[in-house]
Parts: sequence; C-alpha cells; structure tokens
Amino acid sequence: MEHYREPKKLSSVGYVPSGVNGRIKNVDIYTSMDGTAWEKSASATDLANNTQTKYIDLQTPVNTKFVKIQPTYTYGNT
Repeated sequence: MEHYREPKKLSSVGYVPSGVNGRIKNVDIYTSMDGTAWEKSASATDLANNTQTKYIDLQTPVNTKFVKIQPTYTYGNT
C-alpha cells in the first residue's frame, strides 16, 4: 500500500516486478482518501511475465492519499 501525506491526482500506477515467483498477472487497483473506504479504480489482466515496469491506467483520474495493488492471479511455481 502506498500512502501520500497530501492527496495526489493519479491517472496510472506503475508496478516493478522482481524475482520470478509471485509476479503479478492479473491485478485490481484500489484508491482511498482515508485508508479505510476503498474504491476500485482499475484492473488489468495478462500482464507480461518479465521484469519490465508495468503501467496500469486508472478508469478515470482520481485524487487519492492511498493506493493498494491487489493481485488476483500471479505467475510462479505452484
């Protein structure tokens, strides 16, 4: 979870994968002004399984203080 002292206007979120196991394939992005009430602001599917930075565009730009990246499916050994 990312937290900003002051609200920020976001239109996308960047994710930098590391390692091999647990790289995100599908993800939901949530935003919040108070860290309690969350709004789903974006989702992405089929992110590439590599170490390149992924940018997920939000459905609409939002003012937010908190950002939560919630993987719904990951790559890796099972």
